[in-house]
Amino acid sequence: MASIALIPLKVVQTEFMPTADQSKLVVDLDLGAGAGYPQTNAKAAIVEKHLMGIPEVEDVFATIGSDTAVSTSELIVKLKDKSRRHKSQTQLAAELRAWGRTLPGVDISVTEPGIVARSSIDGTKSLILNLSGPNRDVLRALAQKVEDAVRSVPGTADVDNTMRAGETQISVLVDRLAAATDGLAPYDIATVLRTALAGTNVGVYRHGGDDYDMIVRYRPDQLATPEDLGTIRITNAAGQQVALSQIASFTRTDSSQEILRRDRLDVATISANTAGRPLGAITADVKTEMKAITFPFGYTIGYSGDQSNMTSSFGSLGWALVASLLLVFMILVVLYESFLTPLIRMLSIPCGVIGAFAALALTGKAINIISFIGLIMLDGLISKNGTLLIDYTNTLVKRGKPLREALVEAGVTRLRPILMTSVTMIVGMLPLALSIGASSEIRSGMAVVLIGGLITSTILTPILLPVVYTIMDDARSSRARRKQKTALEQERDAQ
Repeated sequence: MASIALIPLKVVQTEFMPTADQSKLVVDLDLGAGAGYPQTNAKAAIVEKHLMGIPEVEDVFATIGSDTAVSTSELIVKLKDKSRRHKSQTQLAAELRAWGRTLPGVDISVTEPGIVARSSIDGTKSLILNLSGPNRDVLRALAQKVEDAVRSVPGTADVDNTMRAGETQISVLVDRLAAATDGLAPYDIATVLRTALAGTNVGVYRHGGDDYDMIVRYRPDQLATPEDLGTIRITNAAGQQVALSQIASFTRTDSSQEILRRDRLDVATISANTAGRPLGAITADVKTEMKAITFPFGYTIGYSGDQSNMTSSFGSLGWALVASLLLVFMILVVLYESFLTPLIRMLSIPCGVIGAFAALALTGKAINIISFIGLIMLDGLISKNGTLLIDYTNTLVKRGKPLREALVEAGVTRLRPILMTSVTMIVGMLPLALSIGASSEIRSGMAVVLIGGLITSTILTPILLPVVYTIMDDARSSRARRKQKTALEQERDAQ
């Protein structure tokens, strides 16, 4: 129990998946509202030049703009092989973030690609909070508070907020009464504006066997300023031309690059990468910070991304662990034709768990999906210690030896094969635990769990099992003597 208590005491942390060094980084740039392609390209060139000056960087592939804005850029950084670098992928990511804070006019986010692909719906970052509510203005204010709280938690990096203004837009407010007086409907105004700004396909031009779409729109120099919109003329049903400035007004507003909705409610997503701390510890601190924020009625907050995946995966793996223990116990009951002997043999499991959690604490590794699978595997690997001892003890007892002598002889005889098998497995898993190869961090946690469990199980099982076996046998003998004594007394009373 003390070893398991290392988790709530935060000595052993939790995370969804270990961060593996895949020799790759993704750098995202955001210049904010109003930035155009030239500005974005210039900033991307500065970042690319800095990246190529890093000795550990092998190649950089840059993309300017995206489907939603030209003020963003993505740079995929290919690092040299792990064996050819003096710095880890995580160290380089931290240095890039620190350098990015010195570059004015751009928000830099550095992401280490995960082993499991993240959903594009929620985002590519590990920590994701979703705020939902009926009013976008209230939601924007709450999102800002949540963003500030997340930034204050140690270990969070590259914090982003989807409600943050991404573009400057011009809103056209139509005076419906004035428009109706001139015989115009809002649909007519929207159609003319769309044609003027985006263009309208009015036909196909065929030449030389090829088809070309004909797009009608204003020239760029005709709508150079917002005031030029007012000069657009709209023809009503009577053939009269009405200037747009006579029936509408124009205002500049900031708008989000995307509008998210879920279950008929507006959604704001605050996301962040983790740096230097496991996801479980960061999420616990974030939840503590959320308790200090008052959410109005109808506004809720939820967690998705790796935190949601971790909760569901740990629940499934927990049931798998329980099922494996029950199945092993039932098989042993059938083999030994007894309930007591399998229970004694199962004591080797807590002996292994002690070492598993102690090894995680000593190495600074967290419980994740891979190390959890190692715990499930540990039951089968450490069972051979108890099985060897109990099986040979029962054999000696059947030959007529007293239990205590049988336990001593079994311990001496079986100690050599127990040590040989345990040492062989421990040495075989050392390369995995040391994380020598590329992306070996994925399997490192599993190896650490197995090595720690095998060490303590090998040391404690030969000591604990004979003691418990003797105590249980003494209790069983004492109970048999009491029953015999009670039966004799009843027989004497009957006479």
